[in-house]
Amino acid sequence: MKRKYSMIKIALFSIIPALLLLLSLELGSRVYFSIKYHKPHFLTYGFASSTTGRVTAASANVAAGENMMAAGKDRIVVYDTVKHRVVTTSGDVVYYKSVPGVYKQHYGFHNFKIRINSLGFRGNEFSKIKPKGIYRIFCMGGSTTEGLEVEDGKDYPSVLQRKLSSFNLPVKAEVINAGFMGSSSAALLSLLKYDILKYQPDMVTFCEAFNDYHSLDSLGPVAKIFRAVPRLLSLLYNKSLLFAIFLEKRCLYIRKIYNISDMRNSLSNYSESVRKIVALAKKNNIGIILAKQGAYIKGYDMSFDKDLVRSIAQKLEAGAPVAREDAYYYLHSRTRDILDEIGREMSVPVVDFHIALTNFTPDDVFYDTAHLTALGNEVIADALAKEIKDYIINDEVLL
Repeated sequence: MKRKYSMIKIALFSIIPALLLLLSLELGSRVYFSIKYHKPHFLTYGFASSTTGRVTAASANVAAGENMMAAGKDRIVVYDTVKHRVVTTSGDVVYYKSVPGVYKQHYGFHNFKIRINSLGFRGNEFSKIKPKGIYRIFCMGGSTTEGLEVEDGKDYPSVLQRKLSSFNLPVKAEVINAGFMGSSSAALLSLLKYDILKYQPDMVTFCEAFNDYHSLDSLGPVAKIFRAVPRLLSLLYNKSLLFAIFLEKRCLYIRKIYNISDMRNSLSNYSESVRKIVALAKKNNIGIILAKQGAYIKGYDMSFDKDLVRSIAQKLEAGAPVAREDAYYYLHSRTRDILDEIGREMSVPVVDFHIALTNFTPDDVFYDTAHLTALGNEVIADALAKEIKDYIINDEVLL
């Protein structure tokens, strides 16, 4: 009996220190990542929603919309708990609009409010019928255009408005933020076709790439095992930041794996959607400018080196698993090429936001891979303002 209790004590004295060490590492990793990335939600990983403000899970809303469409609905509005909605039109991809109001928002350690006007766009009110003498510009994009990381007035469409107003232009520009989180190129095509056109735009700008290939993520074999194993391991993966990060960073087979065929289809769909956006704009005598989205993929240079892109492509062609960063580097490089091709073939101006951002230290202009700081928004607004100014002057735009 004494020996039995002795063994229990030994086991406890062995397990308890190990558990305390793991707990310390878990807490330490939460503090470290929350400070490093200025995102306090790392502190509550697995125990509280990590959404920031009006963020939504697009896939859940899309599924809800598709289910309602299957029931014979022609036009559906699906609300979720965080004041974001999906509008679907029969036969077309979903597009996003926001619910009017003022919302509390936090990003990193910053707390502020954002205003959604009565027409569902971020920013100030504007009239449905365009006033005489106004040159109306819609900036279309995803979350990087909506700018939920910065307070009102610091998103790049707002900065663009001020810059254009400072120029001596023959028209009075009115800039509207038409950025909605999760919007793909197909969703933005639907947004333009079914919503923006009714507000009589004179110009639209397009800046989106990442959202077109986020859906390509697929779990690696180890990650799939975790989905099949008992709840304890699944709980660790879903609740422990330390456990999740270790596996994501150190084990290639739990990271996302990308299929070259799916990637080609995604890039083809991206090209098709952007071409349709350009064609639709031109058909309605609307000026259009395409913008290459900025990207900061840590551990990689920002030049999108062709040799590196080719090397990643060869790995993909061989069926080898690649890290998410490799896939993003390849995909983002290809979307840049696609915009250049469309610009040349359809005679459309292309602005390179990425090149403009490379003139600054990445941490000064990027919050993460794609989302921008206030300075980052200022930088791309400046690049876009110069292009729009030249467009208006050279084309002798008169209202």
